[in-house]
Amino acid sequence: MDDKPAIELAECVEAGTKSRGNILVDADGQVQRLPVPSKDPNDPLNYSTWEKTAIIVSCCWFCEFFVLWTSLPPDFGKLTNILTSYHVLVLHWGPWGNSQRVLPVVSASRIYYQPSRLVIDIPVLVCRNCLGWRWFYWVFAIAVAIGLVLVVFGGFETGYKRRSQFVNGRMVITDRFGVTRMLTEDETREVLESQGHPSSGEEIPEELRPKKTYWQMLKPWSHPTESALTFIPQILFQIVEALLCPGILYATLLSSVVLASSIGMSLSYNTVLEYNYHWAPESIGLINLGGVFGGFGGMLYAGFLGDKFIVWKATRNGGAFAPEHRLILLIFPGVLGVAALLLYGFTADGGATWGGPYMGWTLFQITFVSVLILSTSFAAESWERNPGPALVAVVGMKNIVAFGLSYGINPMVEKYSYPTAMGILAAVTGGVFLLGIPVYILNPRVSTNVGIYHTF
Repeated sequence: MDDKPAIELAECVEAGTKSRGNILVDADGQVQRLPVPSKDPNDPLNYSTWEKTAIIVSCCWFCEFFVLWTSLPPDFGKLTNILTSYHVLVLHWGPWGNSQRVLPVVSASRIYYQPSRLVIDIPVLVCRNCLGWRWFYWVFAIAVAIGLVLVVFGGFETGYKRRSQFVNGRMVITDRFGVTRMLTEDETREVLESQGHPSSGEEIPEELRPKKTYWQMLKPWSHPTESALTFIPQILFQIVEALLCPGILYATLLSSVVLASSIGMSLSYNTVLEYNYHWAPESIGLINLGGVFGGFGGMLYAGFLGDKFIVWKATRNGGAFAPEHRLILLIFPGVLGVAALLLYGFTADGGATWGGPYMGWTLFQITFVSVLILSTSFAAESWERNPGPALVAVVGMKNIVAFGLSYGINPMVEKYSYPTAMGILAAVTGGVFLLGIPVYILNPRVSTNVGIYHTF
């Protein structure tokens, strides 16, 4: 039996329906899944399994090997510190370029984004196990060529203008960033008064529209939906506006510190293992195996188990979901991250066993991946009126802060010591995690008191 919530078009329901808050779990215990697929066969939510898989694989392949470019072999010496630090300034600005084109491919619950990022350093393992540093670029070139083939034949267009809907008496919209959310009663009234009821006069009803051909779905180019002269200033203003929210600032600062800590460890583990623990240069890349397991651990905790916790918390809260519920999940990665930095710092000087820095790096990857997932999800959920710009603000602005921190880690190690440098970094990281306590208290008040804007 179909368990989808009842849907009515906007023109069939009045705006005065009472709102019950951010309902994630309904009275029957069913998780509200948004957006709800339309009857249009060209709706990306109605794509076949292989079409959805092709899109996801293409995007993931590109993202993974784009990040792998930053995993430089050890032969570059001090140049590695410069290149790895400066790339952070431009890394992860993808949401800006994709702001008008990316829509969700798979229907999900009212959790806007779950960006699980896991970097498997296969080229680094190959290049540091006996093939030489030049093979790093050969392997990378081969991987990019494979990605190009995947994109050409499987990167289907997901741009789709989704009509507003009413789900269980509440208006549901999808904005220009592809983010779907429920409107409150006041927001619904303002949208209907400013834009009127959506027209239902399409020439062909959704259910009767023909399915696009394979070549039409590829669609290598499309015309912009808005003028850049009006779109870019508006988005820049919304990004700055989002950064005034305590939740967005906290998500940006937390992800920045964790990213910088991860980069700092990656810049030093080559020296630690080769000179302090006498590893062969070609074996140093094996530390990334620990990073793989740590990354999977972060995905399991913040993704699968995190969603279970959010649904459980919403159920106990009368079905209502609050973005601040996600901050509770930061307790474990916060404690683990501080412990991992201290473990790495106090064993990196060679006075213990190589298992110390190895496990420090591995455990910190659990924190790293968990924070990336939780911080971006919290940002999109805590700034409901413009979650797209909020996400761009966090994902992009964190690189600027992380650049300053990561660039100074190696000089700090040279001036002091590994225990001192990593101890300072652990203290800063722990302090930022603790800022989640006042954010947990203050952010709902700020989000509640914001005005209603017309950018839907």
